[in-house]
Parts: sequence; C-alpha cells; structure tokens
Amino acid sequence: MIKINIFPQTLERAREARARGIEIFVVAVGEGVDMNEVNGMASDPDSEHVIRYSTGGDPNEAANDLLDLLCA
Repeated sequence: MIKINIFPQTLERAREARARGIEIFVVAVGEGVDMNEVNGMASDPDSEHVIRYSTGGDPNEAANDLLDLLCA
C-alpha cells in the first residue's frame, strides 16, 4: 500500500482559509481517520466543527448532524 502524506499541505491550506475568515467544518468517516489532521483542518472549537462516524452509517444522519452544526 502506498500512502501519500499531504498532511502539512492540508493544514497550511486550512490555516490560510481560516485566516480569510472561512469557517471549516469536517466530517470524518471510518476507523483509520487521523484525528490530528481532522482537528487541525477544522475551525475551533473542534467540538463544534468536527463530526466523527466510526462507520459509514446513514448518510441522512450525517447530513442532519452537519445541518444542525451549520444552523446552530
């Protein structure tokens, strides 16, 4: 398996976007998710900008959870 590490680039782009006033929400799905990367991309506080699902689950549930965060 080949793994490409774009973590530093991802964090830099997220930092640039936040500096421009863009609020970033992240939906993480699966067991192999790097939560350091996810939390680094998301706006603070992470508890209000990150949704985590251990499995794919119901896409409607994920969409509803994201809408709840966006419309809060």
